[in-house]
Amino acid sequence: MPAVHLAMGLVFLAVFLDRAVHLSGDETVWVLDGVLAVALLVLARTLRQEGGLERNPWVLNAFVTSMTAGFALVGMTAVGPLDLSDQAVWPLNAWLFLAAALAYWGIESGPDAMPRAWLGQLLAYLLLVWIVLGFITALEALDGPPELPILLVGGAGVAAFTYALRRSAEVSLPNLMGAAALAFIAPVWYWGVERGGALGAVAALVVTAVILFWMSGRMGLGGPASREERAG
Repeated sequence: MPAVHLAMGLVFLAVFLDRAVHLSGDETVWVLDGVLAVALLVLARTLRQEGGLERNPWVLNAFVTSMTAGFALVGMTAVGPLDLSDQAVWPLNAWLFLAAALAYWGIESGPDAMPRAWLGQLLAYLLLVWIVLGFITALEALDGPPELPILLVGGAGVAAFTYALRRSAEVSLPNLMGAAALAFIAPVWYWGVERGGALGAVAALVVTAVILFWMSGRMGLGGPASREERAG
């Protein structure tokens, strides 16, 4: 509920600034940015305190909700007050990278009470968002060739799958593995269609089948429970 209250509070604040104070749209966005920044700092400090997550388990949900709201506000700030137009993808990429880095920190170095499997799901969602942003960045912002999404999006998928497989002895991250597979397959399909037409699509289908077959085997052997079953 604190996370819901935080999100609704930002909405009501925006309505109040528009209807009662009569701020312009850009001014309203700047005020919301400031309020959200303060909220993130307070929540982060609470999380970093010794025993903070154990005493206040609601803080993590509120922090994640704030980061999600921040993603929307970053986009609004880039398009509105900053008027970045086609370059608005860059601050969105920076915020997405920050969110992924924080989730990674939580899995690797967070307190014992940190729900690492849940953070793995969050990383999977962020990777799905990156598939869209990565294509936009490669093809629109950078105006690159069809090979560039393979480097940006597919490379992120390979890195995520490798990480999830390495961590599988301690925590199972099947959602991250699935998102990683999609992040690699999507640019391969795009490249095959763009470079080879129908023949390229067939080649991409074959490559996809091989990748999915291999990944399904690795995912089935990755979790702690499956390792114990094989040992038994």
